[in-house]
Amino acid sequence: MHPEDLRLDLIQQGDVREFEKAFRTYYQALCNYAYTFLKDPDEAEEAVQQVFVNIWNKKEQIQINTTLQAYLYRAVNNASLNRLRHEKVRNEHRDHVVGRTNPAVEHTAQEVISRELSREIQKAVEALPVRCRETFEMSRYEGMSYAEIASAQGVSVKAVEKQMGKALRLLREALSDYLPLLLLYLTESMLL
Repeated sequence: MHPEDLRLDLIQQGDVREFEKAFRTYYQALCNYAYTFLKDPDEAEEAVQQVFVNIWNKKEQIQINTTLQAYLYRAVNNASLNRLRHEKVRNEHRDHVVGRTNPAVEHTAQEVISRELSREIQKAVEALPVRCRETFEMSRYEGMSYAEIASAQGVSVKAVEKQMGKALRLLREALSDYLPLLLLYLTESMLL
């Protein structure tokens, strides 16, 4: 009896140590083999791991008429090809869905989100204490540096930093309910 046949019999009987030994023996070589198809090391590892999981879960039912090594390579080959087919179908579906979206509707939705956000940001800025609001507007809207703001206000740079920190904290609190809307807006902007 060939040593691989014995190993296969032991695995089919539920011998965990023999299964782990087979895993350690073939894992890296099988990952390298899967990589030749998938061109992604993570995908290759997942394919190989899934093959080993399937073998263990179906150990009593599996009929292997070759060596364990030959069976593993064939199983990884099939798993890799299945992953490639699945990826192709998923990409075709995504392309189909993206092709069907109406750019005019997307643009209108983005404009509505943008207007809503601008309105809420402006309300939050106007609600800031006077010195915070002035400091924030000089920095963000007028593009002034902290040193320029300090000079214009007749205060230290440290005082400007403190006012900006307070302004940003108050704005974060005031706009916390709009974070999902802001994220949606940013995501939509990136997709266009």
